[in-house]
Amino acid sequence: MDQKISEIDRSKVILEKKDLEGIKAQEAKIDAAKARVDSTLTTSSDKREALLDAIKAGIPVVKDGKRLTQDDVKDSTKLADSDLDGVITTTRSAAADAKSEVSAVTTLEASDVLPAKAALESAKETLVNFEKKIANDTKKIAKDELKAYKDSIDPHKTGSEAEAIADAKVAKKVADQTFATSIDSFQIGPDKDKVVLLGASAEAIVKQFSDITNAKNALSTAAYAGSDAKRDAIKKAIEAGVPVEHAGKKLNIGDVENLSIADLNALITTSTSKANDAQTALSAVNASAVVVVAQDTIIKNAIKAIADQRDRVKQTSNVRAKSIARSNSFGSGESDVLIALSDILDSNDKVANIFINEDSGEIAGGAKDLHSTLEHTIKYLNRGDIAEILLFNADLATNTRLAKLSNPYNENLALAYAIKNMNGEKFADNSDETLSSLVKEHANSYKYNHNLWGSTFGGKVKSKDSANTDTYGFTLGYDKAFDNAIVGSFLLMARSKSNEDNMKNDANSYGFGVYARRYLDQKELNAKFLYGFTRNTLATSSSLIGGNDGKYGNKFFDISVDYGYVFDLEDAKFIKPMLGIECTNLKNDSFTTGGAVDINFARTNVRTLSVKAATEFRVYTNEGDYFYITPGIQSEINKSADDGLINFADSRDVTFDIDKRRYTYFTLKTGAEFRPTNALNININFGAKAGSKTQLYNGAFGLSYKF
Repeated sequence: MDQKISEIDRSKVILEKKDLEGIKAQEAKIDAAKARVDSTLTTSSDKREALLDAIKAGIPVVKDGKRLTQDDVKDSTKLADSDLDGVITTTRSAAADAKSEVSAVTTLEASDVLPAKAALESAKETLVNFEKKIANDTKKIAKDELKAYKDSIDPHKTGSEAEAIADAKVAKKVADQTFATSIDSFQIGPDKDKVVLLGASAEAIVKQFSDITNAKNALSTAAYAGSDAKRDAIKKAIEAGVPVEHAGKKLNIGDVENLSIADLNALITTSTSKANDAQTALSAVNASAVVVVAQDTIIKNAIKAIADQRDRVKQTSNVRAKSIARSNSFGSGESDVLIALSDILDSNDKVANIFINEDSGEIAGGAKDLHSTLEHTIKYLNRGDIAEILLFNADLATNTRLAKLSNPYNENLALAYAIKNMNGEKFADNSDETLSSLVKEHANSYKYNHNLWGSTFGGKVKSKDSANTDTYGFTLGYDKAFDNAIVGSFLLMARSKSNEDNMKNDANSYGFGVYARRYLDQKELNAKFLYGFTRNTLATSSSLIGGNDGKYGNKFFDISVDYGYVFDLEDAKFIKPMLGIECTNLKNDSFTTGGAVDINFARTNVRTLSVKAATEFRVYTNEGDYFYITPGIQSEINKSADDGLINFADSRDVTFDIDKRRYTYFTLKTGAEFRPTNALNININFGAKAGSKTQLYNGAFGLSYKF
């Protein structure tokens, strides 16, 4: 309709509006103005009024090639009474033209648009009725239709398009061999110079043979026509591969332009004979090529028919999925899962059985179960419970080491260590300087020696909306103390199990980290970095599609910095308020879980920036034992996450929104250590982290050894 409106000749009618309703209203004005202009007009006043009505209706009123305005018509100096009859005559013709232009649009509405709208409404009503039948479980027709479509693309079904393709491929193989033999025979045979082959494929031969036939007919007709027709016919013959010669020379298209009329007349006869020879020479090859092309056509048509049938299968299965979703008041997520599943009905036997044989109620219940399983799995993948436990354990382990190496009695313990190791030794020089040097050497070996440490740990994450996770593992580390700093590194390994009704995940995790503390008078600056990766095996199950399992990997890293000020409470008791910032990144790889219906999970990335506030309380004894406890809060200030995307085989994607809300957690870290020997230390640690939806608990038992 818009195209038809744009085609209106604006020189014949001045449109007031460019929409259909506006044109219909203007047509009524044109009809009224035309009726008045066509009527008998006796007075000048009547004639001028008629012309004014025409202008108002958009009809061009012209005098001496100039379009008149309403003011021109009213002004007798610009339009004299003597000129009125002539202008009235031209306006009558212009009114008819204007009527014709707008009628082309309004007539189209009556003949095409309104019936099309009616057909559309009828189609909508038919679709609604079809959906209602399915939704009400009176869906036998739909089931039969889906089954018929499925049967038509089954190569084992007699009369199916797939069977036609298989038969045509067998016939084409024989036809290809026959065609190849005929081409070879032609190229070495006596007729090879009677036609210039333009291609060696079956399609090219069939086209060339048709072009030669058309050229031959054109030459026969041109024999009784003028020189231009003769030139065109000869050119067609040359383009078709007919060897046209004149005066012993093979002609090309350009040569034909230079031929005289006498040459053209003579050449028409010989060219017709050459075209006939070319047609005869190529006939056997063409016959074999036609068979090949015929089989190709069968295959192409059958492939297109299958594609069309698959589209109809998908449309029908989508309609059924939508109607089930609507009749069961599905949310958008459940509906999206069911519709995506219906996309692969034509290629997956399990899905075909679901949509063709199961009742609507069974499908609806299964779709809800499948959506719930996928939703909980996506939440679990992006929450990063395993990474969270490992990070929290690393905090506990390194905090324990830092508390240990910050013992204010280290100087006394070092001196005691020196005296003990020097007991009973004899020296050649007993001066104060020599004695001081020896004491310092032994003391430094205590304070600055190398420390190996290790711990076993266990942790648990409890969640309100996804699987709970249990983790156990061990950590090995090394650190060394300097005058104003502590530096260390550690390795960790862990095994985790996560369980929920319809989801299980087993994981092996590995991590590496470094940590440090810098003393600045009463201030302490801590820094820690951890990088880890996990190898997972995921298994899910649902009542609709059964079980799925697959392997995937994820990676994570964490950087944290804490700053605190230490207040000495005397008697080896210290309190340290501190602030910190932490950045965490978790990446899940894309992967597929195999089953009766494969599920593809897209890769995701979750990034979190948190601030921390805590107060650490430390107590030491002159025997080297200590205890610490650190309550605090951790608040996420920035969080970004990729939405979870899944699909079934090659279905459309289904999006699951990831929880991007920022949470605040209460944290508690505590630990203690005692010394069975001067070199061996035993420590016990416990930590908890609790939020509105998640609680994490971690405990560890460790050993350290000086050497």
